[in-house]
Amino acid sequence: MTKVTVELEWEQTDAIVVTQLKVARDEMQRCLDANIAGKEYFRVYFNGQDDPDGSKDRLALKGMIASFNDVLGYWGKK
Repeated sequence: MTKVTVELEWEQTDAIVVTQLKVARDEMQRCLDANIAGKEYFRVYFNGQDDPDGSKDRLALKGMIASFNDVLGYWGKK
């Protein structure tokens, strides 16, 4: 087995991290939109208890999206 090492500049590393954060944030937004539309629920569990109407799920998703936006804001991205 051959091991390959690739050296990256810090700008490249930042670009990779920002891209992956945006992908994750956009997936959370897709889940929130589907939850609001009643199409599907991204399940979040609170102390093992389900959220039958999805309201806690929506609140948790909004908080996660806001957190991703805060981190992206560190890099000056939205």
